[in-house]
Amino acid sequence: MSISLCWTAEHCSGIVGHMLSLLLFLSVAVSAPKPMPAKRLAIDDAGVLTKETITIGLLGNTRATTPMLDKGRAVSGGGHDLVIGDITAQNMIDPLDLIVLLGDMVPSSSKSNWREFGDQFAGIIDGSVAPPSALRRIPVVPVVGDRDCVKQASCEDLAAVFPGFGQDIGFGRVATWQSFDFVVGDQKSWRFVVVDSNKKGLGSRWREQVVWLKEAVRTPGQGLIVLMHESPVSRDKAGPSSGVTELMDLVGEHAPLMSLRAVISAGSSNTQVFLPDGTLGPIHVVAGGGGTPAESLQRGVKGLGSEPALAPHFEGALDGLVETYAAAEEPPSQKVIDEALGAGSFDGYARVVAGGDIPTHGWWKMRLTGAGLELLWRARLPSGSLSDRARWSWTPDGGWQPK
Repeated sequence: MSISLCWTAEHCSGIVGHMLSLLLFLSVAVSAPKPMPAKRLAIDDAGVLTKETITIGLLGNTRATTPMLDKGRAVSGGGHDLVIGDITAQNMIDPLDLIVLLGDMVPSSSKSNWREFGDQFAGIIDGSVAPPSALRRIPVVPVVGDRDCVKQASCEDLAAVFPGFGQDIGFGRVATWQSFDFVVGDQKSWRFVVVDSNKKGLGSRWREQVVWLKEAVRTPGQGLIVLMHESPVSRDKAGPSSGVTELMDLVGEHAPLMSLRAVISAGSSNTQVFLPDGTLGPIHVVAGGGGTPAESLQRGVKGLGSEPALAPHFEGALDGLVETYAAAEEPPSQKVIDEALGAGSFDGYARVVAGGDIPTHGWWKMRLTGAGLELLWRARLPSGSLSDRARWSWTPDGGWQPK
């Protein structure tokens, strides 16, 4: 006995057609590329945000760890989850208005890298990726690092992840620079400029950024704050790139005298602070400890001049952090501790904070108020938690002072 699901030849033909259509739909659905994550920008180019106080989270080098890029580093030293978890917790206690990601958000700018980035920050940065919880999320300001467009000079995928970012330069090209103003307290305005220091990667767009920057820094209001990936001042042996040097020369030439307040960068995968022109000059913060395996920090010889010199208050914060690790349940070796402090057999020799044993992971909080600026470093402890380790404030009369 046979059973037929078709009453007529035409009926059978219709069923087969529907089945083929269904199979075609399913194959297209399966093969369709997953959409790129879109993150909500905190402010547009040339935008203005006005509030009584504005609180900003700052961190760089949040890309995933890879064996190729992190060869020779202690891969176990990565701290992405710890840093992002602390930002999430702090955002509940002391809400942030925005997060600035200071470059190297992805390892190689592939679509899969950007999708992983979307998931990585789904819990804290607002956007198209569904959050894992109902906690308040916040918008972002991206700063392009050398990894973020490394396989795509057009930066099209980055533009898709941060729709609306940067200057409109036409012809389907993406600008990776922008400026905006924050107005706080009694209507005091602060000019922020985001620049791309990757001169080689920008190609012909470099000239367009140069022309734009000359005008962007002319009216800084209460003060100018530069956000960039590479660091113009750091303890790295390589020194600043030609792109960084040229950009900072342009700022010095076209911004009003003594108007530069801070340069916030990432560059190295660690944390560094400098006041190269004294308390009345700009503070330089390397906020590169956002999660990739920490690079060792060269501190110079204790008590002797070494250039560029780390800010004294930051030196004290580093000593305190090293001592916290020394008192941990499972401390680093005494050799590592002595080398970091320039003590014992390392007395009189260059101090080095070993990134694999004492990582300077963490993030920075900047607050703008009617009185001035505040900067706070939250650093990773041996327990995996983070705590306040160093703080500075800027006022018109006193410049940058530790608190």
